[in-house]
Order: sequence, then C-alpha cells, then structure tokens
Amino acid sequence: MSSSLIEFVKIDSCDDPIDHEDKLKVCNHLACELYKKRNNQIIILSSLVLLLVVASCLAVCEYSGHNKPIMYGDFEAQRHWMELTINLPISKCWVELDKSRGLEQIEHKLFMRFSVIITFMLIYAPALILLIIQNEGRQNKISFLQLAQVLLFPGLLFIDCAHFQYNHLSLGLFLWAILAFDKGKLCLGSALFVLALNHKQMEDKVANFWCCASIFIKFKQIYSTENLIKMSTLLVLSTCLPSLYCLLLKPNGRNFRIALVICSLSFFLFSFQVHEKSILLVGIPALLLLDDKTLGNSIGILLSTCCFRLFF
Repeated sequence: MSSSLIEFVKIDSCDDPIDHEDKLKVCNHLACELYKKRNNQIIILSSLVLLLVVASCLAVCEYSGHNKPIMYGDFEAQRHWMELTINLPISKCWVELDKSRGLEQIEHKLFMRFSVIITFMLIYAPALILLIIQNEGRQNKISFLQLAQVLLFPGLLFIDCAHFQYNHLSLGLFLWAILAFDKGKLCLGSALFVLALNHKQMEDKVANFWCCASIFIKFKQIYSTENLIKMSTLLVLSTCLPSLYCLLLKPNGRNFRIALVICSLSFFLFSFQVHEKSILLVGIPALLLLDDKTLGNSIGILLSTCCFRLFF
C-alpha cells in the first residue's frame, strides 16, 4: 500500500465518528482487495503446479503401440510427420520415404513429451486461466476447485500428454482468439482463429447422426456422395442457426460461448466426416460455461460424455 493511501486512511482520535467509520470502511475494502489478489495468485500457481504434476505422471505411462514394432502406435504416428517435414522439401513431405521405418528412440520420446508439456503450459493453460478469471470478474475470488477441474479436463490431458499429440496448440490458439474477441480485438481474434484452423484439422469417419441413422436408412445406397455432402451441410447450418440468431440479437460473452458449443456439436453430429477427437472442439468452449448458474449441471454432463469416447 502506497504512502498516499496510508495517509488517506489514517485515523486520528479527533476525527468525527462518521468520518472515522468511513475511513475504517476504506481500510477494510483495501485489505479485502489485497487479500483477493494474493489469494488468486496462490490459487493460480497451485493449479498450474497440479497440472504440471499430472501431465508429468501421464508422460511416463505406456501408450498404444509401446514397444510393438514395426508400427509403434501413437508415438510413430507423430514421429513420422516430424521426419518427413525435416528431411524433405514441402513438395514431397507427404510422399512415403523409402528408408523410413518405425523407430522408438528414448531421446526423441523425451523431446516429444517435454514439447507437449511445455506448449501446454505456455499456450493452452494461460488462455484458459485468463478466460476463467474474466468469467468470474475481477472482484470475485477464484475457486481452486473450479480452476483445477478445467485445467485437468481429462479429455485433452490424457490424449496429448499420454499419447504424443498436440491438439492443445490449436485449441490454445482458439482460446486466445475467444479472449481477443471478448476484448473487441476482432482482427487479432480472426488471425488467431485462422492459425488454430491451419494448425490441425481432423476428419476420418462418418459423423454420429449418419452412422446411427444408417441402421434404418441406407443413405449410401439411396443418395450419391454429392447429395450426401449437401444434406450434411444443410443439416449443420440448420442446427447452428438458432444459437447464431440469439447471438445476433443479444451479442455478449455468454451467448458467444453457448453458440461456440452448439455450433461445434452440430458439426460433430451432422457433418459429412468427423474424427472422434473433434469432440474436443465441443468440450473446450464448454469448459468456459462450467460455472454458469443455469447451464452448469448440463455442461458437466456434456463434458463427462465427451470423455467417454476418447478413452477407448
């Protein structure tokens, strides 16, 4: 506390009782603000330490394909694209190398483990913490439990720290984009979102709705691929529109986050092709609504459901 503030709240025995009470209120207010600030710093630091410990523990666990030549599972999947991009020109990056074979080196494994943890702590975690603080408001105390449960979201932590993946990089850039949009920095937010989009895109399998509905209706036998693409696009847009319309009528942070969750879920359920990890695009913005008084319980159920498919 500066000397000017101390002088301002200095209480003299000759003060008027009313003035004396006002000064006491100022003292109490300043003390509370200092306590909240210090307490929040301790909570953030403790949460980051816990995140680092859990991520490090996951890094020493086995993974699919561990010590199983010649494929070596998840490790080889990530190591191989590194080998391609380092040793070949861009025009040949995705051409199979004649001499490339499955390889499992302890040095490269440590490099990948540490690179995942470091980028997780430097890019993804700070953005998530800042958004949680922004949700709570500067006047409120942050809950350690609240911060820990979003940082330790198992859907992302297990995949990246235990399986040599870098999904947190694109998702971290996505969170920084949300933060920039919240601050009204549209150009910066757009640039960050483009970086997130270009870092990683996932597609592999038929989306959930089409897979389930195909039990009753054999779409591939009835419609051409071109028509199926048009149908899926129309279905995605139609399920996104209600939340986008609400956001247009009342543009605020809460509606923006709800629209992000709904639009991501629409793509996951109805788009032409998806990957199971695309559910992370639903789960990460949903974390920002976990403390919402109206939607909190429903979001908790959604996040628990998100994790189910990722663990198998």
